[in-house]
Amino acid sequence: MIDSRVMRFSLALLASTAVAGCLGSSNGGGTASTSGPAGSSGFQAEFDRVSAIAPTSDMPTAIQATYTGQMRADVTDASAVVGEVVGDLNLAVDWTDGQTTNPFSGTASNFQGRATGGDFTAIDGTLSVDNSFAGTIARNVIPSSTIGGITIPEVQTGAMNVTLSGQLSQEAETVDATVTLGGNFLGAGASAATGAVSGGFNNASTSGPAIFDGAIAGSYYLERQ
Repeated sequence: MIDSRVMRFSLALLASTAVAGCLGSSNGGGTASTSGPAGSSGFQAEFDRVSAIAPTSDMPTAIQATYTGQMRADVTDASAVVGEVVGDLNLAVDWTDGQTTNPFSGTASNFQGRATGGDFTAIDGTLSVDNSFAGTIARNVIPSSTIGGITIPEVQTGAMNVTLSGQLSQEAETVDATVTLGGNFLGAGASAATGAVSGGFNNASTSGPAIFDGAIAGSYYLERQ
């Protein structure tokens, strides 16, 4: 069962009162934001655009770059979705094929949240790449083949996985949150990535046997800068 303080946090975290200046005009008439998420509608438009990029077929053997984008996730208590959160992603990658150390550093920040059917409001806190989890980039080579007299060229695809953790708060409530981004690279030379967000949160002032008091699940997109 979800601790009552966690439920109060969920309701505070996803409060239905809009914060002036934080919402884009696509979210019910709020003042357009000059930085940060524009709510779930803004996220969806960008996610759809990036998702339409063809999968990477020339995955490089090394990447030194910064990727930025957004994540959007539903927040679920013990039985139902109670709202959603949107946040900015900024990840630096320093990777060479075969590397065993975490190639990622960076953050998820500038969070906004809302209760189901409500408006978005700001959430304080930042999640940072957690090196206690194995962040990875994988390069997969599919050799050239000939089928029915037609030669199919070699393809090099790529995938990624990284975990971020930290504290998020609103008013007097704070939670420890952990999210994992897992997905595939898109575009020439791994210029973008999309995939799934998974994870959860615990009330920072309590401890219990459950891994998480509530679940976080959604999707993300990244583009190389």
